[in-house]
Amino acid sequence: MTLRMRLLLGAALVAAVMLLGSVAVSARQGTFVRDETDARLERLVPVAKAAVRRLDERDKAPTALVSAIADAWIGRFGDNGGLVTLISPADDPGLVPEFAREDITGGPTTRATSSGSTEQVRVTTTRMPNGDIVVIALSMDEGNRMLAGIRTISLLLVLVVVALLGLLVWWVDRLGIAPLARMTESARRIAGGETSHRVPSAPGNTEATALAGALNSMVDELKRSDERIRQFVADASHELRTPLTTVRGYSDLYESGALGTESDVSDAMRRIRSEADRMSRIVTDLLELRGVEEARIIAVPTSIDRLVQQCATDLRVSNPLRRISTTAEPCTATVDPEKITQAVMALGSNATDHTPADAGITFSVTRRPGTVRIEVADDGPGISAEHLDHVFERLYRVDRARSSGGNSGIGLSVVSAIVSAHNGTCGVNSAPGEGSVFWIELPVAPG
Repeated sequence: MTLRMRLLLGAALVAAVMLLGSVAVSARQGTFVRDETDARLERLVPVAKAAVRRLDERDKAPTALVSAIADAWIGRFGDNGGLVTLISPADDPGLVPEFAREDITGGPTTRATSSGSTEQVRVTTTRMPNGDIVVIALSMDEGNRMLAGIRTISLLLVLVVVALLGLLVWWVDRLGIAPLARMTESARRIAGGETSHRVPSAPGNTEATALAGALNSMVDELKRSDERIRQFVADASHELRTPLTTVRGYSDLYESGALGTESDVSDAMRRIRSEADRMSRIVTDLLELRGVEEARIIAVPTSIDRLVQQCATDLRVSNPLRRISTTAEPCTATVDPEKITQAVMALGSNATDHTPADAGITFSVTRRPGTVRIEVADDGPGISAEHLDHVFERLYRVDRARSSGGNSGIGLSVVSAIVSAHNGTCGVNSAPGEGSVFWIELPVAPG
């Protein structure tokens, strides 16, 4: 059952309960009025009998008795079987109930009137000692008018409640259920392949509006992620296609006998081995990147200046002809030392791979408010502006802008993944002919 159907059923149930309650109250009030009238009739019976005796004896009832039954009608059956009026209400002297001997039931009954302004009376009977049957009637009009007023008020109350419920249902449907239905339809369309479709915004500042914005943001991010995956697959395919083509080409040359000398075969095998090594590096770096993204960070208080100095020393050992210097301010941060070492070494290796042998490299650590900044600067040819926003993307290479090398384009992606896992940021500042500065900023706890 849908939420809209549940809301409608709930509103209908409340309205039904209100209506039944109104009917029950009206019925209970009607019973109360009838019971009160019957009790009064019972109290009037001895007074009416006394008044009838006085009328028979003196042809006139005492004033005190008449005043006690001023609003009652008293009569009896005549010789012809019809009702004979003995005492009439002062406000309706022409009153005569529609009542016959066969209507006598032994208890009070409600009857209409044959004359007079009163429309309905409550009638009871009593027997005199001489056998005459005296009829006593009290008007029900006042009680009926009161009941009609109660029913009218109850009905108006039910109508007001139903109207408010209808307004509430419309309001909830407009601001909540209808937007959710549209979101559901939009989600189906997006899942069906309409990736350009977006969830329509709901009216007002409601949860549905926030949900629509969140869903659109999620769809946009999924689309960007899908585009990145497609681009990554395309780049990986492109990177692997070249060495595979080379290997296949040399294999075809060998099978066709085009490699006639031992020197040609040796050169072909060297090239095949080189391309195989290149493919191996690409696959290894991809697996390393995945491992970095999925690995758990084990953060401990670490001296960042000592870590960077050790990285510079290690890079200096593997590149003894390089001019590698270090400037580091003392600083401690809670990081995974192995992962940060890997990131700093990747930046150092990137500098050695993409700059001339005589270019200097400088490692530096600077303490800033709330962060520590690690920089790896080089005196190389720099990077063009169109490449700066892409150097940390997977498989992106700037070999044509800088000196060529055997990298796979994964190293800086590993740096970005490690820094992101530490809630830090990384970037590069560079310009052609001015060298490059790759930097990492990591959060440092105050203290």
